Amino acid sequence: MPSHVNILFVGDIVGMPGLDLVSTLLPGLIKKHDADLVVINGENATEGKGIAEEHAKRIFELGAHVITTGNHVWDRWDSRKVLGSDRRILRPLNYPKDNGGNGFIVVDLGAKGKAGVLSVQGRVYMQPIDDPFRAAEWAAGKMAEETKVMIVDFHADATAEKMGMGWFLDGKVTAVIGTHTHTPTADGRILPRGTAFITDVGMTGPFDSVLGMKKEAALRRMMLELPTSTRLPRMTSGCAASMSALMRRLARPSQWNRLSSPNLDSPPCQHQIIDGKQIAADIKGEVREDAERLKREKNIVPGLGFILVGENPASQSYVRSKGKACAELGFHSETLQLSAQTSEREILSLLRAWNADERIHGILVQLPLPSHINEQRVIEAIDPRKDVDGFHPMNVDGW
Repeated sequence: MPSHVNILFVGDIVGMPGLDLVSTLLPGLIKKHDADLVVINGENATEGKGIAEEHAKRIFELGAHVITTGNHVWDRWDSRKVLGSDRRILRPLNYPKDNGGNGFIVVDLGAKGKAGVLSVQGRVYMQPIDDPFRAAEWAAGKMAEETKVMIVDFHADATAEKMGMGWFLDGKVTAVIGTHTHTPTADGRILPRGTAFITDVGMTGPFDSVLGMKKEAALRRMMLELPTSTRLPRMTSGCAASMSALMRRLARPSQWNRLSSPNLDSPPCQHQIIDGKQIAADIKGEVREDAERLKREKNIVPGLGFILVGENPASQSYVRSKGKACAELGFHSETLQLSAQTSEREILSLLRAWNADERIHGILVQLPLPSHINEQRVIEAIDPRKDVDGFHPMNVDGW
């Protein structure tokens, strides 16, 4: 058995700001702290919800041994494919088995032996899934057959439930690390029977934000109770926050250190006057390059479909501007201009056709609709994967 194992855990990565920060800091942290096992929570890595295959690959290439997740991993339809493609990408063990994916794994660290990693999710204020305590106890027993080094990512909302898990697993595992709230707590400690514990390790993402999301969008949702799609701030890695935990294990954990940036190993935030027009131009340039790459590599031309009912001048101007933007970016676009007398049944029929049309990747129904049409039924008829506005209940629900 090795004399010690250094374990580096990185809190929830949120979107490209978090990914970029990890790319900048992680290799240096691994080297500086001689990390033997690197575990990263990646449930929000792709646009703030779920994890795409390309981003999982990037995280592994940076040095991660295991990627843990949580409830938001299910927000992306392709996450299920990702979970099934690599056993090192974990989903909470206590979700029903039919969901597929892997809840725990024992990885080989070479001369440092083996280490187990478990992902489990709480139930208080969250989905009413299987008992996380019994699931964790069972998995710890299985992993103990191969190793004494066991890390538990407990993805939960309630502080009390997380603390309860720490006490429940004290002496049974090496560490219980809380995730999900994106807010680091100050209670990192070694419990009496030797298990390292912290209620929440925090996040790796935009610092000037609401849990990693754009402040304006979050405030609009909280103050007006209106559906608002998830938005991530655009900012440099120097103005992002990375909350991580590092510990050293002998017969039991002997050190527990918090690493955070921009206070550690990261340049300080620099204040600057931003040029909104330039930022917009930069974004358009990136989107145009992505569209060209899709066409070149996969023969896919991004397609947007617009439905405009009636002759509202403001709506007509808006839709025309979006069609013009599509042309500038290399997108295919189609606009259905319908009379104000169009029935709800006709609109639903058109949506079903576009949902099945592989040339159309995004659908936007211009609101408001005439009073005889139920807007909510129309919104819910759009395939959530093609919902440009993000108003479908599956896209609005949760952060």
